[in-house]
Amino acid sequence: MKYQYLMLGLSFSLFLLFYSVFVGRFPEKESIKDWWLRKGFSFLSAAVFFFLGNFLYFSPLSGFFCSIFGWYAPRIYMEARERKQREKNREAVMDFISVASSMYGSNATTPKVMEECAKRLPDPFASEFDNITSVIEYGSYERSVPDLLVNVADRHKLPELKAAAQIIKRASTSGGAKAASEGLMNLSEAISKVNERRKERMKSTYDSLFAAKFVLYVLLLGLFLNATVFREINQQNPLVIGLGCGLVVGYYFLIQRIGRSDDITM
Repeated sequence: MKYQYLMLGLSFSLFLLFYSVFVGRFPEKESIKDWWLRKGFSFLSAAVFFFLGNFLYFSPLSGFFCSIFGWYAPRIYMEARERKQREKNREAVMDFISVASSMYGSNATTPKVMEECAKRLPDPFASEFDNITSVIEYGSYERSVPDLLVNVADRHKLPELKAAAQIIKRASTSGGAKAASEGLMNLSEAISKVNERRKERMKSTYDSLFAAKFVLYVLLLGLFLNATVFREINQQNPLVIGLGCGLVVGYYFLIQRIGRSDDITM
């Protein structure tokens, strides 16, 4: 056993030696961290799901299909989390557009609008607008307020806020506060129409998605029973249960694709 550990350590040392000679310097800490965040969790998740599928259903084929889901599992989780946060941020942006439009309609200045929005909006936008207000007050930034708003929109992936920033920027050169107010009101109406179309799309696909999800839950229940109640029977039919896992995984991704509305965007 000690000999095996010694050989493993020697092999690793030789790998590091040849890597430094033929490849060059080792990756920096930040690049390794970035790679791990992008791919490392997927590799780890895929490995865990492979061993879990192989253990539960006595079939490497089941483990293979489970590992496919495991590879995408971290991304699915992060996308769901970001989508939930983005919906909250969109509500805050709509509040910003409403407040800004009203204040510009009463001939308020851009610094005053930013200051008021910093008080009314929740985090993270309260902090973002506080920073913009500080920049305006101390003049410590060379770019304009709309450019700062564009930066906020890019960080939080909010095209609605970017559109509002462009309206404010154009109004600052022609039309003034009145033009900004009218432009933001038109933007608010356009966003509302897009939201209505999104809701209509969800209603039109609700019945089919509900039926598809019901079938998926039945299949998942079958896999659960195969892993518990009928566990001993699976040892005699590993190929069948492996194909069943593949069917469930493929069916899940099909439902995910059907439920998207990427064509309705700002």
